[in-house]
Amino acid sequence: MAAAVSAQTREEMMEFWNKHSLAQSVEEMMLDSKAKHLTQHEHPEVLSMLPSIKGKDVLELGAGIGRFTGDIAGEARHVTAVDFMQSFIDKNKENNGAKFNNIDFVCADVTKLELPKGSFDVIFSNWLLMYLSDEEVQKLAENLLGWLRNDGYLFFRESCYHSSGDIKKSDNPTVYRTPQMYTDLFSAVKEDKCKGIFSAFEHKQNKHQFSWLWKKISIKSGTKGTVQEFLDSNQYNKSGILMYERIFGQGFVCPGGMITTKEFVGRLNLQRDQEVLDLGCGVGGSAFYMANTFQAHVLGLDLSANMINFALQAYEHSKSSRVQFEVSDCTKRDFSPERFDAVYSRDAILHIKDKKSLFKKILSWLKPGGQLLVTDYCCRSGEHSDHFKQYLKERQYHLIDVESYGKLLLEVGFEAVTVENRTRQFGDIIENELENFEKSKAEFIKDFSEKDYTSMLASWSNKLSRCRGGEQTWGVFHARKPASF
Repeated sequence: MAAAVSAQTREEMMEFWNKHSLAQSVEEMMLDSKAKHLTQHEHPEVLSMLPSIKGKDVLELGAGIGRFTGDIAGEARHVTAVDFMQSFIDKNKENNGAKFNNIDFVCADVTKLELPKGSFDVIFSNWLLMYLSDEEVQKLAENLLGWLRNDGYLFFRESCYHSSGDIKKSDNPTVYRTPQMYTDLFSAVKEDKCKGIFSAFEHKQNKHQFSWLWKKISIKSGTKGTVQEFLDSNQYNKSGILMYERIFGQGFVCPGGMITTKEFVGRLNLQRDQEVLDLGCGVGGSAFYMANTFQAHVLGLDLSANMINFALQAYEHSKSSRVQFEVSDCTKRDFSPERFDAVYSRDAILHIKDKKSLFKKILSWLKPGGQLLVTDYCCRSGEHSDHFKQYLKERQYHLIDVESYGKLLLEVGFEAVTVENRTRQFGDIIENELENFEKSKAEFIKDFSEKDYTSMLASWSNKLSRCRGGEQTWGVFHARKPASF
């Protein structure tokens, strides 16, 4: 990856901002004459993406004139607001210093900033990294990890571009990276026995605005890594996703592709402007379908960063402005109560052991009368073969039988629960996909390899065998949140 900014650019930045900070206004900060209108919409959106800062110590980098400083100080125990422009720091102090006595205002270049290790619970940055070189970003990422306490969070938002190729530079001292470039710069950073886990990456309704949430976690001796790392480096590596799409159809990594998507989404009777959570959205096919066909607003959430990267590439070329994507662990994600009209999930909850706790959360996220539609891999009740147990272990699946799945939904409070064992249909889908796959052998090997073909053929054949033998099953579940819940 090429360096984005040279050392002399720091002087250019100082000169640029000296010229564009005479009034210390929000228009100057955002380099946009419509900034006051824009900030009315983006301000609450950005704040809503932060983890809890109540009673926490927060470091705000690139604080500017304090657009967010006051909001943060109103919740946090203490805020350290840093900016490299003294005029911005002075304006921030004027705006917020008299209102809050828990803010330290610091004028400093973040690339030279020195702070004690383990000083902060949350670090907040808004439009800062675009002014730094790759080397500076990576060095700063290492510092940030050191400054954070264990289980602390880093939030940062940047303007990006989508196209492949080298970094692009604007006519002001700003550089634009792809979202993947930022992910790559941060993902490898480690510090002693800790590392940063890139846990959320949310695309809002602006194709060039991205936000990340990065959590510091302890690395225990002998750990095998997170489920996210397992998925992205194994089943859902980039090559694997492309091979799945070859079988299921572009935009899909679930059985039946568009055909089953149309059937199951149809059961939700979606209406224009309804809010839908696509949990385990994969590469986005179902999210785009719901947004384009029913004009619903869809948030696609997946634990796999690779999946979301594919979805965002598709979004760049889509016409929809009603889809957002996020990399996140749904078991740790929190949404406001009664946010969604529907939650839709295709063959994703199989990775989650504590399904009951997740369904409780989903119930709280749904509006009264809201719907849940889930398809998921299941298993027969009773003892399983050693071969099947090994399969579950290798894939890190946690399967239960179809009937128990339905009972869980009732236990947490859903009503009108329908439980369907669709294993026969599942087997027919696999068999048909297997036949089509064998017919496309020459083309597949040309695009991938003979080894990939053999591996995929064995995987699909074994899946069909497990299905026909009854050990692996497939369930479809539809439920509703009580209107008076």
